[in-house]
Amino acid sequence: MTMMPDIESPLVSVIVPTVNEADNIDPLLTRLTDVLRSSGDPFEILIADGGSADGTREKTEEWSKRMPVRFIAANSGHGISGDVLVAARQSNGDAIVVMDADLSHPAEKVPDLVRPVLDGSHDMVVGSR
Repeated sequence: MTMMPDIESPLVSVIVPTVNEADNIDPLLTRLTDVLRSSGDPFEILIADGGSADGTREKTEEWSKRMPVRFIAANSGHGISGDVLVAARQSNGDAIVVMDADLSHPAEKVPDLVRPVLDGSHDMVVGSR
């Protein structure tokens, strides 16, 4: 039996806005959970969905059985930024990261990005590609 990490007080919340990203969910969550588990920081991943009809929800819910992953049916009506804000309101982290589902933002950079926020030396960090 796989033990779920504690998500009562995660330090890092990763929000991934999606619309019809079913093909990207497995590669994304495999890489992201590997990186975050290796970092040692408690985490949660929130899939902020804007109305997918391709199985994104079902794939995410499979992951939620073994990892701290949540599907948020954001459907804000205000695009990606609105969906991210819906998920941010439901997040528990001290640091929030927003990244794309297609892994165009390297998951390996997440621990380096959040470190200055978690150690209190910065209030905000921005990564740009």
